[in-house]
Amino acid sequence: MKSFLNTKWIGFLLILLLFSACNPAGDTQTDQSFWLKSDYAMSGKLQIKVHLPENYAKTDQLYPVFYMTDADWFFGTASDMAYMMELGGNEFILVGIGYGDKATCRDKRLKDMGSDLNADGIHAYTLYQSFLKDELFPEIESRYRALSTNRTYFGWSLGALFANHLLYEQRDLFDNYILGGGRFPMDWSGHMDSTLRQARNDRPLSLYVGFPERDASRDDYINMLKSLKNEDLGDIFLHWDIYPDQGHDIESTADALWKGMRYTFSQKQLTPTLMERVQRDGLDKALQHYDVWKVLRPEITDFSPSNLLDFSKYLNADDKQKFMVYFGNKYPPKIVTFHLNSKTVPAENAVHITGNQQTLGFWNPSAVALRQFPDGHWEKSIGVLQGTQLEYKFTLGSWETEALDENMNVLPNGILNVEKDSVITVDITQWKSIDN
Repeated sequence: MKSFLNTKWIGFLLILLLFSACNPAGDTQTDQSFWLKSDYAMSGKLQIKVHLPENYAKTDQLYPVFYMTDADWFFGTASDMAYMMELGGNEFILVGIGYGDKATCRDKRLKDMGSDLNADGIHAYTLYQSFLKDELFPEIESRYRALSTNRTYFGWSLGALFANHLLYEQRDLFDNYILGGGRFPMDWSGHMDSTLRQARNDRPLSLYVGFPERDASRDDYINMLKSLKNEDLGDIFLHWDIYPDQGHDIESTADALWKGMRYTFSQKQLTPTLMERVQRDGLDKALQHYDVWKVLRPEITDFSPSNLLDFSKYLNADDKQKFMVYFGNKYPPKIVTFHLNSKTVPAENAVHITGNQQTLGFWNPSAVALRQFPDGHWEKSIGVLQGTQLEYKFTLGSWETEALDENMNVLPNGILNVEKDSVITVDITQWKSIDN
């Protein structure tokens, strides 16, 4: 019996040690909270919860801020997800807006984000926008190293309905939106009839929407998104999902949070948004918008010339011809010259180069020959798009005659990130399948 008890206590101590390893003693200062008195929000007082990146105290950098409503219900889930995002290299400050009480928060959120009028006849949702802009943002940005140019809003159910007003009235309060849940798509247009429209904003917006299948019909969701786009409030990088067989519950909320976070902190596809602008305004205007996006939101998509060139595949013949003139003027190719020295090339052979570009034959080992000069060196110049990661190899015209290093091993691919005109000098002493 004594041996059994000892074993039992040893096991218990091991569990405690494991638990303490995962939950170190002392306050790590990554999770904080405070109360904020508001002159705008109709509830008058809100509890603000904050989750900081693990490395926050070790750096002096500014961080994007992720603001979420309904923190009384979902902040714990969101902070766990924020930590997982950190592991993937995406760090941000998470700010939860709540009331400190799960039992009464439902009524208070309705009071703050709903359509009730105050004594001066102002809607609650308009006052709540002022709370965010004039009270919460300054408080967070004075307490923490928070970026004012990269804010994300997460709203679920009523929080998503409130975001309708943000998108129409003050969409530039946030740069990214994540919305989900509830029946807000069903009366979108009617609900927005009395809303004042903000003037068009050239700053592109990231929007993720997650729809539980049982909350509303697919047509309602599609019509809501079309209505938003037809307003042309600005350019929207949009992704949306319908969650099959899901309803208005924590499962759908967690899906919207996680998928929305991943979409928000990733590079978006360029082609769909740029094509929408082409269809609305024509190619010339769309390319003007593209140049504006690069300045206002350089992180939102891949602005490399090669990605823009991929977009041109979806243009009609006339637009494609116009595009190629524009592209050639804006991104003239950089000249890369290969200068190769080798004393072991047989007289009957010629040196060839191949690689991952059309000008290098797309890995055809005999497509592109170098020219030999009187002093014995071999040379070839090609045009390559700026921003390209160029890969290349040398052969004597086949893969059986690849270039080798001094140890008779096949040379790995040469790699060059093309940003300017360049000269690459290579010395090769051996070739495969040649008896030297």
